[in-house]
Amino acid sequence: MITAILPDSVVQSELPSVPAVAVGILNKKILSSLIKIVSSNFPLPSYKRVINRDGVCLLLVCKVSQLDFEFSDCSEIPIDAANYIINLLDCADRSISSKDLVIVNVPSRLPFTQRQNAACQWPVSFHPNNVLENKISGMNFKDDEKVTVIQRVASLVNRSKGASMKTESSVNFVMVVNPKT
Repeated sequence: MITAILPDSVVQSELPSVPAVAVGILNKKILSSLIKIVSSNFPLPSYKRVINRDGVCLLLVCKVSQLDFEFSDCSEIPIDAANYIINLLDCADRSISSKDLVIVNVPSRLPFTQRQNAACQWPVSFHPNNVLENKISGMNFKDDEKVTVIQRVASLVNRSKGASMKTESSVNFVMVVNPKT
Protein backbone atom coordinates (compact mmCIF):
# COMPACT_ATOMS: atom_id res chain seq x y z
CA MET A 1 0.00 0.00 0.00
CA ILE A 2 1.18 3.49 -0.81
CA THR A 3 0.51 6.08 1.88
CA ALA A 4 0.61 9.79 1.19
CA ILE A 5 2.92 11.83 3.38
CA LEU A 6 0.79 14.68 4.68
CA PRO A 7 1.25 17.30 7.40
CA ASP A 8 0.04 16.47 10.91
CA SER A 9 -2.56 19.22 10.68
CA VAL A 10 -4.26 17.24 7.91
CA VAL A 11 -4.06 13.71 9.30
CA GLN A 12 -4.86 14.41 12.95
CA SER A 13 -8.34 13.20 13.76
CA GLU A 14 -9.33 16.06 16.07
CA LEU A 15 -8.76 19.77 15.80
CA PRO A 16 -7.42 21.83 18.65
CA SER A 17 -10.20 23.88 20.19
CA VAL A 18 -10.31 27.35 21.67
CA PRO A 19 -12.76 28.82 24.17
CA ALA A 20 -15.60 30.99 22.92
CA VAL A 21 -18.58 32.76 24.43
CA ALA A 22 -22.14 31.77 23.58
CA VAL A 23 -25.42 33.02 24.92
CA GLY A 24 -28.57 31.03 25.56
CA ILE A 25 -31.53 32.60 23.78
CA LEU A 26 -35.08 32.06 25.01
CA ASN A 27 -36.85 34.57 22.76
CA LYS A 28 -36.26 33.20 19.27
CA LYS A 29 -38.21 36.05 17.67
CA ILE A 30 -35.25 38.40 18.14
CA LEU A 31 -32.62 35.87 17.08
CA SER A 32 -32.03 37.43 13.65
CA SER A 33 -31.38 40.88 15.14
CA LEU A 34 -28.97 39.36 17.68
CA ILE A 35 -27.12 37.53 14.90
CA LYS A 36 -26.70 40.82 13.00
CA ILE A 37 -25.30 42.56 16.08
CA VAL A 38 -22.91 39.74 16.91
CA SER A 39 -21.76 39.21 13.31
CA SER A 40 -20.98 42.88 12.77
CA ASN A 41 -18.98 43.14 16.01
CA PHE A 42 -17.29 39.73 15.98
CA PRO A 43 -16.85 38.27 12.49
CA LEU A 44 -16.51 34.49 12.52
CA PRO A 45 -16.91 33.35 8.92
CA SER A 46 -17.68 29.66 8.43
CA TYR A 47 -18.77 29.07 12.03
CA LYS A 48 -22.42 28.21 12.59
CA ARG A 49 -23.78 31.02 14.73
CA VAL A 50 -26.79 29.22 16.19
CA ILE A 51 -27.17 25.65 17.41
CA ASN A 52 -29.66 23.81 19.59
CA ARG A 53 -27.94 21.98 22.42
CA ASP A 54 -29.96 20.13 25.04
CA GLY A 55 -33.11 22.04 24.12
CA VAL A 56 -31.42 25.44 24.46
CA CYS A 57 -30.80 27.75 21.52
CA LEU A 58 -27.14 28.87 21.74
CA LEU A 59 -25.86 31.87 19.82
CA LEU A 60 -22.09 31.95 19.29
CA VAL A 61 -20.97 35.46 20.23
CA CYS A 62 -17.18 35.37 19.75
CA LYS A 63 -13.96 33.57 20.47
CA VAL A 64 -12.44 34.57 23.81
CA SER A 65 -9.39 35.88 21.90
CA GLN A 66 -11.64 38.45 20.15
CA LEU A 67 -12.47 40.15 23.44
CA ASP A 68 -10.18 42.77 24.96
CA PHE A 69 -10.54 41.32 28.43
CA GLU A 70 -8.22 39.17 30.51
CA PHE A 71 -9.55 35.64 31.08
CA SER A 72 -7.63 34.10 33.97
CA ASP A 73 -9.71 30.94 33.83
CA CYS A 74 -11.42 29.98 30.58
CA SER A 75 -14.17 28.15 32.44
CA GLU A 76 -15.92 31.35 33.50
CA ILE A 77 -16.47 34.75 31.96
CA PRO A 78 -15.02 37.78 33.78
CA ILE A 79 -17.62 40.28 34.97
CA ASP A 80 -16.27 43.08 32.73
CA ALA A 81 -16.47 40.87 29.64
CA ALA A 82 -19.95 39.65 30.56
CA ASN A 83 -21.17 43.23 31.07
CA TYR A 84 -19.67 44.27 27.72
CA ILE A 85 -21.47 41.44 25.87
CA ILE A 86 -24.76 42.06 27.71
CA ASN A 87 -24.62 45.79 26.87
CA LEU A 88 -23.88 44.94 23.25
CA LEU A 89 -26.91 42.63 23.02
CA ASP A 90 -29.11 44.74 25.28
CA CYS A 91 -30.57 46.84 22.47
CA ALA A 92 -32.24 43.73 21.02
CA ASP A 93 -33.00 41.68 24.13
CA ARG A 94 -33.16 43.22 27.61
CA SER A 95 -33.70 39.84 29.26
CA ILE A 96 -30.13 38.56 28.70
CA SER A 97 -28.11 38.26 31.89
CA SER A 98 -24.68 36.93 32.81
CA LYS A 99 -26.34 33.60 33.71
CA ASP A 100 -27.19 33.15 30.02
CA LEU A 101 -23.54 33.43 28.94
CA VAL A 102 -21.57 30.20 28.68
CA ILE A 103 -18.09 29.16 27.58
CA VAL A 104 -18.07 26.69 24.69
CA ASN A 105 -15.25 25.13 22.69
CA VAL A 106 -14.94 25.88 18.99
CA PRO A 107 -12.33 24.58 16.53
CA SER A 108 -9.25 26.79 16.38
CA ARG A 109 -9.35 26.52 12.58
CA LEU A 110 -11.57 25.02 9.93
CA PRO A 111 -11.30 21.27 9.35
CA PHE A 112 -9.46 19.82 6.35
CA THR A 113 -11.13 16.39 6.38
CA GLN A 114 -14.53 14.83 7.02
CA ARG A 115 -13.10 13.04 10.05
CA GLN A 116 -11.96 16.35 11.58
CA ASN A 117 -15.33 17.92 10.80
CA ALA A 118 -17.16 15.07 12.54
CA ALA A 119 -15.02 15.60 15.67
CA CYS A 120 -15.76 19.35 15.91
CA GLN A 121 -17.51 20.30 19.14
CA TRP A 122 -19.12 23.31 17.46
CA PRO A 123 -20.34 22.96 13.86
CA VAL A 124 -18.66 24.83 11.03
CA SER A 125 -19.36 25.17 7.33
CA PHE A 126 -17.45 22.36 5.69
CA HIS A 127 -16.90 21.35 2.09
CA PRO A 128 -14.94 18.11 1.66
CA ASN A 129 -11.75 18.19 -0.40
CA ASN A 130 -12.05 14.99 -2.45
CA VAL A 131 -8.42 15.06 -3.59
CA LEU A 132 -7.21 15.25 0.00
CA GLU A 133 -9.68 12.59 1.17
CA ASN A 134 -8.43 10.27 -1.59
CA LYS A 135 -4.82 10.80 -0.53
CA ILE A 136 -5.66 9.94 3.07
CA SER A 137 -7.61 6.83 2.11
CA GLY A 138 -4.89 5.63 -0.30
CA MET A 139 -7.15 6.00 -3.33
CA ASN A 140 -5.03 8.71 -5.00
CA PHE A 141 -3.24 6.23 -7.29
CA LYS A 142 -4.74 3.79 -9.77
CA ASP A 143 -3.72 0.14 -9.45
CA ASP A 144 -1.30 0.26 -12.40
CA GLU A 145 0.29 3.44 -10.98
CA LYS A 146 0.78 1.71 -7.62
CA VAL A 147 2.52 -1.23 -9.33
CA THR A 148 4.82 1.17 -11.18
CA VAL A 149 5.72 3.04 -7.97
CA ILE A 150 6.42 -0.20 -6.09
CA GLN A 151 8.62 -1.49 -8.95
CA ARG A 152 10.62 1.73 -9.04
CA VAL A 153 11.12 1.78 -5.29
CA ALA A 154 12.23 -1.87 -5.38
CA SER A 155 14.69 -0.94 -8.14
CA LEU A 156 16.05 1.89 -5.99
CA VAL A 157 16.53 -0.45 -3.02
CA ASN A 158 18.39 -2.97 -5.22
CA ARG A 159 20.66 -0.25 -6.67
CA SER A 160 21.39 1.04 -3.18
CA LYS A 161 22.33 -2.44 -1.95
CA GLY A 162 24.52 -3.05 -5.02
CA ALA A 163 26.33 0.28 -4.62
CA SER A 164 26.84 -0.35 -0.90
CA MET A 165 28.45 -3.75 -1.62
CA LYS A 166 30.81 -2.31 -4.23
CA THR A 167 32.00 0.58 -2.07
CA GLU A 168 31.70 -1.23 1.27
CA SER A 169 29.93 1.79 2.70
CA SER A 170 26.36 2.91 2.96
CA VAL A 171 25.07 4.65 -0.16
CA ASN A 172 21.81 6.57 -0.16
CA PHE A 173 19.79 7.33 -3.25
CA VAL A 174 16.91 9.69 -3.82
CA MET A 175 14.47 8.87 -6.54
CA VAL A 176 11.46 11.00 -7.38
CA VAL A 177 8.61 8.89 -8.65
CA ASN A 178 6.06 10.30 -11.07
CA PRO A 179 3.40 7.59 -11.52
CA LYS A 180 2.35 9.04 -14.88
CA THR A 181 5.70 8.48 -16.58
